[in-house]
Amino acid sequence: MKKKIIDRVLAGVILLTLTVSNISPCMAYAEESKTESNEVENQSEELVDESVQKEENSSTTKEPVYNTEQTVEYAEQNKITIEKGDNDSTFVVRIENAKTGDSGRIVFPVWGEKNGQNDIRWYEGVKVSEGIYETKVDVADHKESGLYNIHVYTYNRGKLAFLGKTTTDIATTTVGTIECNWEKSDVPQGKYRIELKNIKPNNVITQVRVPVWSDQNGQDDLIWYDAKQDGEMWYVDIDVTKHKYDVGTYHVHAYVTDARGITGYAGETVIDVEKMDINNLSVEKSADETSMTIKLSKATVGEKETVEFPVWGEQNGQNDLVWYKAKKTGEGEYEATVQISRHKEYGEYHVHAYSVSNGKKHFLTETTTEVERNQAEITIDEENSDKADGTYRLVVKNIQCTVAITRVRVPVWSNEKGQDDLKWYEAKKDGDEWYVDIDICDHKYDAGIYNAHVYLTDSRGIYCYGGETEFEVQDIGKNQLEVTVNDEQSQITILLKHTEENGTVQFPVWGDINGQNDIVWYTADKIAPYTYKAVINVSKHKETGIYNIHAYMNANRSRKFLKQTTVNIEGVTGEIETNTDVKTGIITVKVADLKSPSEITEVKVPVWTENKGQDDLKWYDAQKKEDGWYVDIDAYQHKQEIGKYLIHVYATDKRDFRQFVTSTEVMLDEPESSFSVKMREDNATVDLKACGIRNANRVQMAVWGETNGQNDLKWHDLTRTKGFSYEAAMNIYDHMETGTYQCHLYVTGIDNKKRFVGKTSFQVDGFTENYLWTTNIDNTNGRFDAKIYAPKADISIDQIQVAVWTEANGQDGLKWYNASKDSNNVWTAKIDSLNHKCESGVYNVHIYAKSNDGTKEFVDKTQVQITRTTRRYQNPSQYYQIRDSISLSGGEYNLTIGYEGVKVMMVIRKLGLGSGIGMGGALYTQSTANAVARFQRSVGLPASGVVDYLTWIRMGFNQLQWTQYGAYVSPVKVNKNSTRSEHIEAMIGTAYSYMGTAYVIGASGPPGTGVDCSGLVMQALYGAGLEVQGINPVTHALPGHEYESRNMWNSSRFKHVPYSQRQRGDLIFYQNSNGTVIHVAIYLGNDQVIESWPNQVVVWPIRNSARSNIKGVVRPFV
Repeated sequence: MKKKIIDRVLAGVILLTLTVSNISPCMAYAEESKTESNEVENQSEELVDESVQKEENSSTTKEPVYNTEQTVEYAEQNKITIEKGDNDSTFVVRIENAKTGDSGRIVFPVWGEKNGQNDIRWYEGVKVSEGIYETKVDVADHKESGLYNIHVYTYNRGKLAFLGKTTTDIATTTVGTIECNWEKSDVPQGKYRIELKNIKPNNVITQVRVPVWSDQNGQDDLIWYDAKQDGEMWYVDIDVTKHKYDVGTYHVHAYVTDARGITGYAGETVIDVEKMDINNLSVEKSADETSMTIKLSKATVGEKETVEFPVWGEQNGQNDLVWYKAKKTGEGEYEATVQISRHKEYGEYHVHAYSVSNGKKHFLTETTTEVERNQAEITIDEENSDKADGTYRLVVKNIQCTVAITRVRVPVWSNEKGQDDLKWYEAKKDGDEWYVDIDICDHKYDAGIYNAHVYLTDSRGIYCYGGETEFEVQDIGKNQLEVTVNDEQSQITILLKHTEENGTVQFPVWGDINGQNDIVWYTADKIAPYTYKAVINVSKHKETGIYNIHAYMNANRSRKFLKQTTVNIEGVTGEIETNTDVKTGIITVKVADLKSPSEITEVKVPVWTENKGQDDLKWYDAQKKEDGWYVDIDAYQHKQEIGKYLIHVYATDKRDFRQFVTSTEVMLDEPESSFSVKMREDNATVDLKACGIRNANRVQMAVWGETNGQNDLKWHDLTRTKGFSYEAAMNIYDHMETGTYQCHLYVTGIDNKKRFVGKTSFQVDGFTENYLWTTNIDNTNGRFDAKIYAPKADISIDQIQVAVWTEANGQDGLKWYNASKDSNNVWTAKIDSLNHKCESGVYNVHIYAKSNDGTKEFVDKTQVQITRTTRRYQNPSQYYQIRDSISLSGGEYNLTIGYEGVKVMMVIRKLGLGSGIGMGGALYTQSTANAVARFQRSVGLPASGVVDYLTWIRMGFNQLQWTQYGAYVSPVKVNKNSTRSEHIEAMIGTAYSYMGTAYVIGASGPPGTGVDCSGLVMQALYGAGLEVQGINPVTHALPGHEYESRNMWNSSRFKHVPYSQRQRGDLIFYQNSNGTVIHVAIYLGNDQVIESWPNQVVVWPIRNSARSNIKGVVRPFV
């Protein structure tokens, strides 16, 4: 029953002590000490009652605070005594004269002073007699020695009332002596016997623990030893090997636990430990400090154990820790070699030794060694520094290192704003020295004191600080604009140094000659901190002489002027020489001593006469010879004018633009007419020549033989060869007379009046048999005559046959002609190119003799050059004419609001505004212009909203696209020999090359880019050699020209045919409900058409649900 009560009381210890502490009932007693005892008791009870109430809600134990005065007063009323048991293991608490109240209970809270109330226990008092109560306290329940606090309480009307308190002292265990027994110690082996004697009080000791540690490195070798008992004495054996072999002072403390369960400090001592003559560890470094040899002697290592040496540098902790396996070199001796390169550190190295057995490591001993740090000097190299330009050379020399240095790094920074300009430089080796070149542009152009440190890396991999210096930098100023020109004067390199870094840099550049008409804004590339560069191609400006160069910084949507300069670009120089031949009307121009910094590629000579300005202007291409560039000025090219000729010289070099070089003036006088007739050595051909003939529409020479009067009269047209010179050749076999021939020269002037100029004559003595020649050559229609006079053969000549074929196609076009014979024994065959696919070129003519029995014999052969100028097939003159080639210019137009076509589509796609396909998809609107302006601002161009050539290029497109996509012409797939059907198939074939090409409004681009319906028809007609004048890809892209199909329908040069007569190759036009043409397609036959209809080029029925209202039919090829 007693135990149960005590347990119940103990369960509320924590709450109870809090209540007493908070309410402080003893203070209440002190304040009311003058009142009667019963009142005090009652008040105390009320206060304590309140405390108990709070106790139920508290969970914290605190020691109560009591009033000493009240305690003394109660001590007089209530006598409290302590009676100790043997060895202070128990004590009895007794109270006399106790007033128990209505409960008849007394309780004794008891706790040790040492650790506060953590051991408090409430003991139930046992009534001995009236007013006398006692309880027995077992010290083992508190496990403390020293001062104990004992309080006494009773219960009255359910409330706790304080009666008194006292204390008692419980003896603490002590050790009389703690000393080393040297006789039982083995000092050389690190074994020390520590003995503990005269332990008091003499209770039964259950445990003695001895913590031991050395003075070195604090308590890092602390070990708790459990002492062993030997009679009344306890001892421990200290093993120095367990204390890292530390030597010097060792601390030995004693902690004793007795039968009461009390553990306490009992005493201490120190001993001096000597170095053991075992596990001797040494380190030997190589002379160059690339390696170290670790040696362990007298090792306390078993036969089956191995030894390992952990090694690391102090510099960065154990990040370089390496365990080296030692090699056994003798009894108790071990060795390992360490390469410094594995650790890459200088300074102190830690070397430990461990024995290893079954994977477990046992520490043996340790030592340290030192690796020297590399050092060097760093200075300014004045000779190789350009302080005015902000460049400095730093030299690293006098390097102190036992091995080779493999890398040197130099961090440099100015004192201004700390290390915000810090840069690490890689040094270059120069003999035994290293150097770095510093440019203050890399340091924000800071002036003042600069710091330079040296960090060295050697062949061992050791990286360390080696030295430092300071140097002063002068202020060199900002925005230095430098301009250089290459040897060919084709490129200008602009360098802006020491500038700001808060935006983009632009260089506007233009030549002086024509003001700012060639101005271009170049965006510079940043090539280094605070340094910008741009390379200008002179060809873009097409000028020589003075160039103006400005520098601007663009930032925060504003442009700030920085600097300006100029540079001179050398042009082409040369001299001009002339030689005038008045009779022929030829002025020979020689351009000599032509010089340029770049290679001359072309010389052009524009010439015009003073009369009527430049209405006769002609540009001549000069030809290069050894001593200059030559050109012949032909008066005929200048309306055959006489008087002053103005001659200029322009040259183009590899800079790819034309430059004016020099000029002169030449007088051309009125020429005197003359002519001549001369027989060639073949005694068949006569050259007819006339000079000094001006203002002639036609020059003719009438030739006849005198023998038979003018029955053989022939008029020979002389062709102008150059200037005022005319020539022709005649064949006397066309006349077949001997004797004197008369030659009269006539000139038909620009007034169409024929006038006689003069006459001459020549003599023909005879003709040669078997002579073959060609005559009556008609290049216009591709015809000529092949003639042979008095042919000779071994067979009877009953017939002459002529075999003819063209050189181009061999004999696959061979044609035999039968010749006819006249009275002069001249056989004639008439050759027509129609029989030879209308081909131009060399025609082979072979003559064969044939007898009546069918025998043939080759007689002779010749060749003739025929250049047919008419086509095999051509539309009637009132319709569009077929041409050999078609070209178009003007594709380099700018794009602005209202434009359409392929180029607009490309811009729309580039800016992410859509695909550009379909009706209205490629229309340049105000939104397009706004997007273009935004793009232009983003790349530093004027925000005009108009796509010009420079904007086009900056968008990533090329020059070919700029010119060709706006003026594309499909290649002509026909020639002069093509038939009508071949023209139609060429048109349809070209259209088929566009299959799948996107429908793009206003477009007529290359296949795969984009076309609309009329754009497809344009390209198809181009492929067949037909050009619709006034309707082309350039005009098609203009605002309001998307419906070129209407202009095609309205053209009077197309033949309109009834729908019922439609044929393959016709154009089918469609209309809306108002009768307005809205679409055109190409008829394929079988009621199928090929057309561009949103959204691509397709083959569809001639009528379908999308469009079926046909306006009419046009036939391009009649």
